[in-house]
Amino acid sequence: MSKEQNKTESIGHIIGKIISPIVAADEAFKKSLADGVTPLQISDDKGDYYKFASLSQRFIAHIIDYAILLIPMTITMLIIPVIFPALLALAYNVGFWSTRGATPGKMFMKLKVVDQNGTFLTVEKGIIRYIGYIVSGIVILLGYFWVHWDPHNQGWHDKFAKSYVVVT
Repeated sequence: MSKEQNKTESIGHIIGKIISPIVAADEAFKKSLADGVTPLQISDDKGDYYKFASLSQRFIAHIIDYAILLIPMTITMLIIPVIFPALLALAYNVGFWSTRGATPGKMFMKLKVVDQNGTFLTVEKGIIRYIGYIVSGIVILLGYFWVHWDPHNQGWHDKFAKSYVVVT
């Protein structure tokens, strides 16, 4: 076996280890639906049920947020490379998720990030979700595209933090 084959198999093995728990959870969910279990529904404080946000809605909101962050992140990157821009993005996202339920991009798209009770994320869950952003992007952005296949439109970062992006 050549070095390239070993390298490819090693990468495939690593990717398999990362996504296998998510695939297993997804399969368990689909089985529970087949067994007659009602899918998750999240309601607002009035008792109305939210619709889960689509991949395209979430993508547009993300573009808006990073357009807002582009200048501050560029300036901070000149001062303290890598760490400070990452902390700025973390503070921006977690701050908005935990205090308003949505970043400005998500507000513009009329989306909100909530837990299964329909409430804003705690700071801790927001940090977990943000770290999940990094994990979602590591494997050729598969964790972000997972929204398209998931019954609740959750990306990996949402699964890690037990969060949902809903249309308000």
